[in-house]
Amino acid sequence: MKKVILVLLIGLISLPICAQQTSLQDLTVEKIMRDQYQWIGTAPSNISWSRDSKNIYFNWNPEKESSSSTYKIGINGGDAEKSEDRLEGYPRSYSYNKDKSRIVFARGGDIYTMDVKSKEETRLTSTEVRDSNPSFHAEENIITFTSANNLFFIDTETGFTKQLTNFEISENDEPSNRTRNNTNRGNTDQDRWLRSDQLVTSQVLKERRTRPRNSGGFSAFARESNTDNMMAIEVENVRTLQLSGDGKYVSYQVFKQGAKPAKRTIVPNYVTSTGYTTDLNARAKVGGDGSYMEIGIYDIEKDSAYIVDTKQVEGISDLPDYVKDYPDKKFEKKPRTISGNTVMWSKNGGYCILHYGSLDNKDRWILRLNPATGTVETVDRQRDEAWVAGPGIGSEFGRGTLGFMPDQKTIYFQSEASGYSHLYTYDLSSKSKKQLTSGNYEVYSPSLSEDGKKWFFTANKKHPGIRHFYSMPANGGKITQITKEDGNNDVTISPDEKYIAVRYSYSNKPWELFVMENKAGAKFTQLTESLTDEFKAIDWYEPQMVTFQAEDGVSVPARLYKPENPNGAAV
Repeated sequence: MKKVILVLLIGLISLPICAQQTSLQDLTVEKIMRDQYQWIGTAPSNISWSRDSKNIYFNWNPEKESSSSTYKIGINGGDAEKSEDRLEGYPRSYSYNKDKSRIVFARGGDIYTMDVKSKEETRLTSTEVRDSNPSFHAEENIITFTSANNLFFIDTETGFTKQLTNFEISENDEPSNRTRNNTNRGNTDQDRWLRSDQLVTSQVLKERRTRPRNSGGFSAFARESNTDNMMAIEVENVRTLQLSGDGKYVSYQVFKQGAKPAKRTIVPNYVTSTGYTTDLNARAKVGGDGSYMEIGIYDIEKDSAYIVDTKQVEGISDLPDYVKDYPDKKFEKKPRTISGNTVMWSKNGGYCILHYGSLDNKDRWILRLNPATGTVETVDRQRDEAWVAGPGIGSEFGRGTLGFMPDQKTIYFQSEASGYSHLYTYDLSSKSKKQLTSGNYEVYSPSLSEDGKKWFFTANKKHPGIRHFYSMPANGGKITQITKEDGNNDVTISPDEKYIAVRYSYSNKPWELFVMENKAGAKFTQLTESLTDEFKAIDWYEPQMVTFQAEDGVSVPARLYKPENPNGAAV
């Protein structure tokens, strides 16, 4: 019988190698390169749960239509059926309050709340400008939102509405930046008058204004609004406005273009409907002046603002090691440009955490900010002379794994300090760091349970090419493996955390959807069958998992494919 060796690289461990062809026709390159959805099948993707944890939604195309559709299947299996409403009547984007009894969201440029149980909606604003990014504050009767580049709040108990900032967008703002910032509208005198007038036209707020106001709350919310006397802060653009937990400060980010914006690379596109070659604008070459974000703090009581001075950051002027390769060239040691992409406030307002990444990709900083003084201290610095990266490791583009523990004085993050990406905590009150996971493996997508008592994460503890799902106490300790089938276990946890949906694949098994209880040793039930009869008719080879040593002494994991009759060749 003719033997065929085929390498298909899709996913971590996905499509297999063919050892024998048991169908009537031999595999050929032409057949292999056909539309994979037609001869292999469409794997389930984009997994999510119903809010009652009884059904699983996913994208699928078992009928080989022109595109995938949303399907729904129960945790007990059965036939998957098409579903028209994966959102179950909820808006696409929203934020919960603490006990998840209410959500807040934006629709059509106005702010709404919804009771989760009854699904009754309440409209909070009705304005000519676009209101967006609503969220519940630490004091849950307070909802903050952005309108015309400024931050506002509504007290849902009293109806009291207040503008917290007074940013004015510079007239010389570049058009591209204006587009990025929801345009420059909303900052004329007329717009400000309309905003002041129409923010109070909501009927529910009219009714609530007749109620007596609470005497509690923090001072920033107790004052009457007096926007006319508020300091105007002129910026090129502003985004990501957040109110501190104690209501004393507003953090914001300002987008900055590089001093000499890097020219984008032009890539020819040969496959066009017209038959003529066109140009594609690709990313700029590494080393050009890239754009970045500055972080600012507005003090509500003092009515003053400042941009965090990054020149004070530890190691900001460190030169990369590669300068040693150029002994005849002089390198100036000066502060590097770094981008601040994250501001996190503890719910009680006691702590403020910043995340910065350097544009040369050599450093990632997690900093603690004293908002009253603008001074920072380093919580964690990740330095890599090649490129800061890895599972959960933030950069200038994002913060990666970073958040507050339930006590609101300890943060968690991932770091490759040991050479592998592991989970750490840092107590801001005692300034003590703790490594929660360790070993020659990587941690992926860690998340805290709803009660904050345990971690859930994926890791390749068993082998670099095998990922299992694990749980661990919140403060570290015994790690429990939950999934049991070796391969790639891509897990989505149900809202009640009792079940996990697993998109599973192995070296000779493409992706399928499974479900199991969220506990070790539970039954692993397959929910989908996506493979075509043609694909299943082939006896796919199962490779050996091996490790070999490279010239530099590093151990490299690999999959080894050998012919049945050894002839000195292998893949």
